[in-house]
Amino acid sequence: WPAPHRLAFGPLVNFGYSDHVVLLTDITVPSTAVPGTVAELDTTFSWLVCAEECIPEKAKLEIALPIAASTTVDPVHAAEFQTAREALPKLGTLNATLSASDAKTLTLHVIGAKPADAAFFPYRSGLIDNSAPQPLARVSDGFTLTLARGSLKSLPESLDGVLEAYDAPVSMQAYTLTAAVVSPPPAPAQKPAVGLSTAAALALLGGLILNLMPCVFPILSLKVLAFARHAHGPRRDRAVSGLAYTAGILAAFGLVAGVLLAVRAAGSAAGWGFQLQSPPFVLVLCYLLFAMGLNLSGVFEIAGGFMGYGSRLASGEGASGSFFTGLLAALVATPCSAPFMSRAVGFALSQPWPVAVLIVECLGIGLALPYLVLCFSPGLSRFLPKPGRWMERFKQFMAFPLYGSAAWLVWVLSFQAGSTGVALVLGGLLSIAFALWLLHVSSSLTQSRWRWVCVGVASLALLAALAVAASPLLKVVKPGTAAADAFVPDGWESFSATRLAQLRQTGTPTFVDMSAAWCLTCIVNERVALDADVSKELKHKGIALLKGDWTNQDPDITALLDEFGRTGVPLYIFYPGRNLEPVILPQILTPQIVMDLTSDAEKQSP
Repeated sequence: WPAPHRLAFGPLVNFGYSDHVVLLTDITVPSTAVPGTVAELDTTFSWLVCAEECIPEKAKLEIALPIAASTTVDPVHAAEFQTAREALPKLGTLNATLSASDAKTLTLHVIGAKPADAAFFPYRSGLIDNSAPQPLARVSDGFTLTLARGSLKSLPESLDGVLEAYDAPVSMQAYTLTAAVVSPPPAPAQKPAVGLSTAAALALLGGLILNLMPCVFPILSLKVLAFARHAHGPRRDRAVSGLAYTAGILAAFGLVAGVLLAVRAAGSAAGWGFQLQSPPFVLVLCYLLFAMGLNLSGVFEIAGGFMGYGSRLASGEGASGSFFTGLLAALVATPCSAPFMSRAVGFALSQPWPVAVLIVECLGIGLALPYLVLCFSPGLSRFLPKPGRWMERFKQFMAFPLYGSAAWLVWVLSFQAGSTGVALVLGGLLSIAFALWLLHVSSSLTQSRWRWVCVGVASLALLAALAVAASPLLKVVKPGTAAADAFVPDGWESFSATRLAQLRQTGTPTFVDMSAAWCLTCIVNERVALDADVSKELKHKGIALLKGDWTNQDPDITALLDEFGRTGVPLYIFYPGRNLEPVILPQILTPQIVMDLTSDAEKQSP
């Protein structure tokens, strides 16, 4: 058989031939053959003719060949036979081994050759993923090809196939190859990039910086309001408020860390901020922020009973209100990734659970620390005006950051659940507003019968809003749909591990942006440092642009985050070209950082 090439049919790739192919067959002349007579040869052929559809065909062919006393070559067909023999792979002269790098990858190590590029065609079906790229890397004694594993669960003792080596686009040599399957040596134990004390310090510093991230601003507005209330009050009230707020943050971070560790231990790919990849969670968080905004706007003030307790929670009053605000601040902050934070969380998730929880709680202490210091610094209160009418106006004003956060979460849902998800959440918000208005009206009614009617209808409206979270219509949209691809801007390609491997195999400089709709830091970076002008300039330099959208769960993105020791977004990586190490950019970008880095790397490219 001559050396094959790839035949793509949609997402499937076969190995074979197209247009014109010559298949050589050996025929032995029997010893009883008499020179000068004629040999009648006949055979039956069957084949498939395939383009858009496959058509089976069959034919009986006959040929009469004279038997000669000596060998003669038909000049009409001599050149074609010679070309066919040259297309046959040379018998194996290369030593090779095959090892399983991991559950998804095979490494073919070929000794004694260093081509510019190569491709391997195994005889055995199902051993590799035919459609996956085969990145080549040169090593001291030859080269390696990285092969994606196919459907076969176990490896044979040896691997037979055809290796095609390319030294130029028009220069190809094919070899038959038998590779012995070997077990790779155990990887040396890697020491963590940071120690426990360093990781704890980085987590504390990252938590402090987290207070400056855009996603935390709306919740911090509640604490500004609470501090304004308590600034001229008893010192004990401020201390209780600060400690309760800290306790709420630590409780939320401990809960998130526990669930994240459990999910990863179960074998699922999950990272920091994973809860916002769930449309029901986003929906409930949107409801909470919206209801808290209505409370600050004065839409409902309910005294007494369970609803009165809920009102105090929403307004952030008392120890319970401070605890609830801390809880909410931590849940809203987890999608954000601040400088220093990623290394600390990456270290935490590689450690036993007590160490992991300790590191994550250091992050929570950093987030709570500024407000805690304010609460225990009585001298700062003299810079605030005395309580008065301004506080009521300030309280109402603070509702608008919460409304903005609720609107942002509706926008996030548009990428997760499409237009259907947006319609559901808007209906739920309407039900909540109607229910809270009815409860407010019921508190002023004198007749108990009508009061109970209002409470009953309001309860039904609240239940209807909560039922939306369990609706089968609130589901993640499939990749490739308009809603799923809307987060990828013009000029960028949607990220996939296969596409990145293709670009790296060809040596194309590539900029990768790992982002999510619920990551406000990512969105700010993209508006400021990766806008249309910067993207156009990068494309002009010949740099490919890949956008990874982690709004919904994506195993390829999670795997790349793990590869670089990260557990969340944003992550910006620049691959300068073939055989050059990738560069990780800072999490807070400016146009100058992006342009300087890509310009420097461009000069180093081969």
